[in-house]
Amino acid sequence: MQPSDTCLLISQRVWGKPEVYRQLHELNGMKNPHPPLVPGTRLRIRTEPEAHLTYVKPEVNTRPAQEPQWKPGKQGEALYRLYQVNTLRGAGAEVTLKDTSKLQLRENALVVIYGTQQAGAPKQPAKSGGVELVQGDLHLRLAALRGEPLPLATPAAQVAAAGQELFVGVDDQRMSRVAVFNGKAKVAGKGAQVEVPGGKGTRVEPGKAPEPPRPLLPSPAWSRPGSREVLLALGGAPQPYALKWQPVPGAVSYRAVLARDENLNNVVTEAAPLAQAAQALEAGALPPGRYYARVQAMDAVGLPGMPSMPRRVEIVAVKVERGEVEGSGQVKGRGQVKLTVDPALGVPLRVKGKAVGSEAVLLAPGLHTVDVEGAARPVSAEVLPDVAAELVLRPKAGRLELEITARPKETAAPPIADGALQVKGLEGASVSNLVRLGETRWKADVTPASTGKKGRATVELWVYGEPAGRTSAEAEAD
Repeated sequence: MQPSDTCLLISQRVWGKPEVYRQLHELNGMKNPHPPLVPGTRLRIRTEPEAHLTYVKPEVNTRPAQEPQWKPGKQGEALYRLYQVNTLRGAGAEVTLKDTSKLQLRENALVVIYGTQQAGAPKQPAKSGGVELVQGDLHLRLAALRGEPLPLATPAAQVAAAGQELFVGVDDQRMSRVAVFNGKAKVAGKGAQVEVPGGKGTRVEPGKAPEPPRPLLPSPAWSRPGSREVLLALGGAPQPYALKWQPVPGAVSYRAVLARDENLNNVVTEAAPLAQAAQALEAGALPPGRYYARVQAMDAVGLPGMPSMPRRVEIVAVKVERGEVEGSGQVKGRGQVKLTVDPALGVPLRVKGKAVGSEAVLLAPGLHTVDVEGAARPVSAEVLPDVAAELVLRPKAGRLELEITARPKETAAPPIADGALQVKGLEGASVSNLVRLGETRWKADVTPASTGKKGRATVELWVYGEPAGRTSAEAEAD
């Protein structure tokens, strides 16, 4: 405000129409008539958004107040008072209020952003107004410094959410469900009100009072210990994955979600509900990358239980330098297979539980286990030059199984010293031109000590004092 300014003059200067001064009154919470404005007073001349769309997974639609047509929602879109947000089948959205509280919408949800009626003092933190959930599921994460409950209306209840994390849902029969994971909430309906503390939930039917709060089911424990899992994708191929957790007593189903982001907005796979017997979510084949998971047990009245601890799933691409990747996700090779896993995470490699350096060279035949904790350095498998080997590498959960089948190459026998070979049954016979044909096959000329003798004989071969083979031979006088 400058000296001699009035609301009419400001409206003329800003909008070109002095008669719209009432808009200036509404934006600044001023009554009509009001006391004269003091020069230097700051006035708002533009509406402040009540929220923004901070994540959009098609199809998500938005509609301004009093407009008949829906339009596709866009990430970053400003949402003003009385805006509506609707997620369609298979969609999801995140709405961030101006106090940084977040509303996470699942598919087939509809919310109305009511916002604030009056602007607050300029130096006070902006507070977000009320929200109405018409249908669907809503996961709320309220700002830690909000300082006041967030009013949320449903067709059957009025909720004052003072917790940091809670769930509100409206089903097809307009039944409202409220589950508080952290903090508390007041839930009112039909002239009655209950306070729901953290770890409890309630239901409200249309035209009825809220049910007494009941304990939520505990969070499921993951089948594998720790906060993350590591899978190896050989050759960068997609890797099948299944979320697995321990059963929760009293659960009739489970709600599990696997997403690409830590806030669980960019959902890859979601199932709600899963059958009680299935404590696993089959995620199909996933490309290499980082994923995040959460699971909740559902009770008999449809209230979601406490969320599990976050689960980070890392699928690490393995580069195959030597060897052939088959469609089954195995690598086969002869002589040598060398693998390189993205070293960015720099976690050490373990072979049979023992830490090794940046490279592990496996020589011995048998089944070898290579543990990869988060990521690995180059892994190579090779055999000695004089041994023919078949190598099969299989990805397992968080590790590689390498099976080496080795056998000596077919080579000519080394020179045999005098007396190193004996022919039982043909005492005194001499052996010449000994040639090795395979693992247990040999060829030699056996000459009996006396002519005219014929019979079946067993030949035992000893090379350098060690048993080298056993065979049989026909020996005749000629």
